[in-house]
Amino acid sequence: MENNTFSEENSDRLKYGKETTETRHIRLSDGRNLSYMEYGDQTGKPIILLHGIYHSRLMFGLIPGFPFRDDLHLIVPDRPGYGMSDSCPDGYSVVDY
Repeated sequence: MENNTFSEENSDRLKYGKETTETRHIRLSDGRNLSYMEYGDQTGKPIILLHGIYHSRLMFGLIPGFPFRDDLHLIVPDRPGYGMSDSCPDGYSVVDY
């Protein structure tokens, strides 16, 4: 039986339709970790999507039919302090992100 439970613990590999999307991490120049997922066609038009409050990079993959068009390459980072991304130092805002 396949485990379809939605949680951060099993989010490193989630299946969406025919794709398997993996959480990726990059180290920023200030040492913080930024986590993100990519959806759709890697050769398609790149679009960065930002999630809302109390969400993460996983939310878009839960929408049926996402990414809606076959010609898109969607990049969805976890905002600072959400999901698996580190928080920003005090005094930073979304604009700084």
